[in-house]
Amino acid sequence: MRRHRIQRCTRRARAHRRRAAARVRRHVCAVAPRCGGLHPVLLLRGLAARPLRPGRRRGRRGLHGPHRRSRLAVRGHVLTPVVPSLTEAPARGPAHHARAGGPVAAHAAATPRRRDVVRDAVIAVLGVVGILTIVWLVASAALGLSIIVFVTGSMGPSLPTGSAAVVREVAASELAVGDIVTVPRPNSTAPVTHRVVAIDGVPGNAQARSLVLRGDANTIDDPDPYIVEDVRRVMVGAPGAGWVVIAAKTPAAMGGITLVVAAAVAWALWPAPASRVPRPQ
Repeated sequence: MRRHRIQRCTRRARAHRRRAAARVRRHVCAVAPRCGGLHPVLLLRGLAARPLRPGRRRGRRGLHGPHRRSRLAVRGHVLTPVVPSLTEAPARGPAHHARAGGPVAAHAAATPRRRDVVRDAVIAVLGVVGILTIVWLVASAALGLSIIVFVTGSMGPSLPTGSAAVVREVAASELAVGDIVTVPRPNSTAPVTHRVVAIDGVPGNAQARSLVLRGDANTIDDPDPYIVEDVRRVMVGAPGAGWVVIAAKTPAAMGGITLVVAAAVAWALWPAPASRVPRPQ
């Protein structure tokens, strides 16, 4: 009689264990997708391995974090789930989000990177422009450089109308035949820029020179020589650049350039918004 009672209790205990294990498996299948993509794997170590102590509360603690081991209490017994360790946690980079979230996540992860590339390019361009501007200001102040624009075609075809040239102020005694110089025109506020064809001294003034000039497009020399002590000699010229210089000196162009530069600087220095990558469901 006692033996039959023990066998009956044993069969009931085994059936109870099977039902408890089935409930745990269903619970794990429902909880695993919400564990941050870590996909914990439960190893059922046996229902009789770790019984609860008398008076101990039955319950469960959530599967949060790859380094935390949680327990699932089922009818007086404890099952211990095992999750990947920190060293086995998957990388959380753009590629992971792209795989987890699909094309939307890939676009969201790539957008900040493209924004950083454009931002770096804008900052580089502004830096180059700023450095060139500073170099030009220092050189013009130290070396006496300036820019002139040709408004006539007398120096064509090498420097036609609309050309620009960088000139430097030098002493007349340093000139040589063939130099292109800018000198003040008598009885006029507009200077003249022609090529030197003859140089003569001035009696009583060792620093002054008498220059005979002619434009490259002209067939005769200028009617009168120019008596000068200092002139502006052309260093380098650029055909067509004069129209850009003239347009940049207008108030509308200067205001537009100022606004564009200010907007570019503000956009380049504005903090980028934090990227929001959708978490896998």
